Amino acid sequence: VSYFALISMAAMFGSFRGNTEVENMQADMTPQAARINLAPVHKLKIFSCSLIATILIQFASLVLLVAFMAFVLNINFGTQILPALVTCFFASIMGVSFGAMVASLVKASEGVRTGIMITVSLVLSAMAGMMYPDLKYIVTQAAPPMAYLNPANLICDSFYALYYYGAGPRFFLNNALLLAFSALFTLIVYLVTRRRKYASL
Repeated sequence: VSYFALISMAAMFGSFRGNTEVENMQADMTPQAARINLAPVHKLKIFSCSLIATILIQFASLVLLVAFMAFVLNINFGTQILPALVTCFFASIMGVSFGAMVASLVKASEGVRTGIMITVSLVLSAMAGMMYPDLKYIVTQAAPPMAYLNPANLICDSFYALYYYGAGPRFFLNNALLLAFSALFTLIVYLVTRRRKYASL
């Protein structure tokens, strides 16, 4: 479980990439963003393209991590490679969209946003069993809804379910919930940023 939770933490740290993308779209945050807002291209189109590129980069990072753990550390991930890659991809979307949401909601310094993302990522990963594997089960028994409300746990549990039970209902439920979280985070980003105007650039 600890190794699976480590992948969860890496996915959650994709929030830093999502945070950077939103920074680069908010004209009051970076000079690059100011130039983008002056360009004769719809902001949603620019943001969508950059977000897709960011997700693909994060996905490649997770795939490299899984490959390192499998071929260098000799950790057994089972034989179902394609479903594992699907989880990595959905986890990448969730992590990036989480960071984008933090950047759009928290209008504080970069240090504050970084602190929020690190704290949330580490706490959720710890609850998924990264530091103490039994904590995952303790949390699930004490507060069963947390098994479904913790994105890091959903990622960890997807790999766990895939290893022990294969691509069954538990695996599909976890990944469906990851997509639901991603959709929610992305919707919040869109609603917060779509009407933002600037007096001057």
